[in-house]
Amino acid sequence: MQRNTRVLVVDDELSMREIIQSALDKEGFQLSTAGDVPNACCMAEKEEYDLVLTDLNMPGSNGIELVRFIKEKSLTTSIIVITAFPDNEKVRQLQELEIDSFIIKPFSLKQLRYSVFGALEKRKTLARNREMGTVAESNSDLGLVGVSPYIKKLRTEILLMAAGDFPVCIQGESGTGKEIIAHAIHNNSGRRNETMITINCGAIPHHLEESEFFGYVKGAFTGAHSSKQGVLESANDSTVFLDEIGELSLSVQAKLLRVLDVGEFVRVGDVSPRNVDIRIVSATNRNLENMVDDGGFRKDLFYRLKGAVIGTLPLAKHREDIPYLVRHFLNTYHHGKHITPDAMSFLSNYKWPGNIRELKHMVNLICTKGRDQKRINSSTVKSVLKLEKTTGGNLPYAAARTEFEKKYFTTMLEKHEGNVSHVAREVGMHRPNLIRKLKELEISPDNFRIAHAEARSAKS
Repeated sequence: MQRNTRVLVVDDELSMREIIQSALDKEGFQLSTAGDVPNACCMAEKEEYDLVLTDLNMPGSNGIELVRFIKEKSLTTSIIVITAFPDNEKVRQLQELEIDSFIIKPFSLKQLRYSVFGALEKRKTLARNREMGTVAESNSDLGLVGVSPYIKKLRTEILLMAAGDFPVCIQGESGTGKEIIAHAIHNNSGRRNETMITINCGAIPHHLEESEFFGYVKGAFTGAHSSKQGVLESANDSTVFLDEIGELSLSVQAKLLRVLDVGEFVRVGDVSPRNVDIRIVSATNRNLENMVDDGGFRKDLFYRLKGAVIGTLPLAKHREDIPYLVRHFLNTYHHGKHITPDAMSFLSNYKWPGNIRELKHMVNLICTKGRDQKRINSSTVKSVLKLEKTTGGNLPYAAARTEFEKKYFTTMLEKHEGNVSHVAREVGMHRPNLIRKLKELEISPDNFRIAHAEARSAKS
């Protein structure tokens, strides 16, 4: 197949054209190159290419103009856009033009091959479906449920991100399906034959982060009786999903940046660097840009991670998907049960502050309470929702989490007399992240310091 595959490489830098040409020559492609958009358009006018790789930012005409020209001329040509500086507006335009993939500079030759073969395979699948007169059902393995414009756009974004091999950052509220999206990207990527590794950054105490991420050698610290691989090394050739990436300490952020830049890291206690080839998909419910401004997140890592950004919406913003989600949960966990139309209407109009995760939890509770009913009616739904609202220990997910966090951090601040640094060390959080969390919860450390100072003064 490669010997008959015609590829056009467009970049104003001769060195970049030579790097790409050298890498793809080994795959047996028929290669042509152009140094600017006008020449590339002339070449594409005379010959139809199976794949076009083009730089985005070039003197004169940019890559978007070439993409538009190719799209008008051919529906079957795969298009990959290469850029060092992803601009949100240009990315949006390219998504609307339905290109096959992005490659973010700097990139490895393996990443280049992943993107090229992923884009060509995607086009082959679409061509087969057109010949059969069917619509491609490639969305079926994405794990997404719903029919809203948001879900349809999300499916397109996932397939676009999956075809490339660049970092992806998924941003949105808790419970909106960020991990499902990460799995979908991996399962449709060139790394899908390897197991995706998931790391919950918020669950690792800061003093253990380096050894967990990068591993350690024998004797690196007390108790290191043998060497151990870190999770990044064990994920070689696969995808690493970093959930709650905003919780990472600044020291680990610096080492992670080097992994992204050159694929290199050093185990704790070692001096020899090791190489790893991984793709990073991250997720956060925090505003990383604000964290950068506050000093809680490295600016260089932020721009490296956001090779592409996928934003998730709260469930209340795509209510039309609620009936599909409810039926999905029923079929998956409570086969044989049904929801009456009035009950479904009630669920569809509920606020769902905990988003899809809360809806899943609630469907399970409703079915448990109505275990003798094959058809769950609105009275059962209303009684469970009312109980959830009024039972302090059994609140909806988002409210329960907030209540727990308030009690937890209040107890810690009382214990440490309002000393934020001491609390941060004990709970294993980076100090700026803790300060931000306390602001979110409307807890003032000053109140605890004043209270303890007054108590000491009264005793004396």
